[in-house]
Amino acid sequence: MFERVDMNNAYSEYRLDIKFNEDLQGSKAAEFSKAMLGAATLLLVPTVSDMEASFSVSVFHKNQVVKRYAYKTQYSRTASLFLDAQDARKKSIKYLVDLLMKDIQQDAIFVEPKEAATTGKVGMVAPRPGQILGLVTR
Repeated sequence: MFERVDMNNAYSEYRLDIKFNEDLQGSKAAEFSKAMLGAATLLLVPTVSDMEASFSVSVFHKNQVVKRYAYKTQYSRTASLFLDAQDARKKSIKYLVDLLMKDIQQDAIFVEPKEAATTGKVGMVAPRPGQILGLVTR
C-alpha cells in the first residue's frame, strides 16, 4: 500500500498516531507474590498474570484527523523458564493490529484511485508511489 514507512516523520502526508498500553489486572500484592515465587524457583514454577492491552490509532491526512480507532483485549502472560514470555503479548498485539486492518479496509480509509472512480467508495485516495506514511508511536 505504501512505498515507504517512516517513524516519527512530521512531514508525511499520511500519518498514523498509535498509542499502546498494557495494564496488569489484579492486585499489586498478588503480582509481587508471583514474582517472588518465580525468583525463588528460578522460573521452574510457571506464574500467570492477567493483562489488558489497549490500542488506539488516529489516522491523519495532511494533519487532519480522518478516523480514530480504539481496541482492548485481555490475555494471560505466563512467566516460565520453558515458555516464551512474550508469546501472549505478541499474539494480543497481532490480534489488535488485525482488527485495525480489518476496520481500515471496511471503512475504505485508503481507496485506490481507480477503485474510487468505479465503485464510488468514499475515503482518502491511496498514496501514490513515493508518498510516505509516517507512524507516530506513544
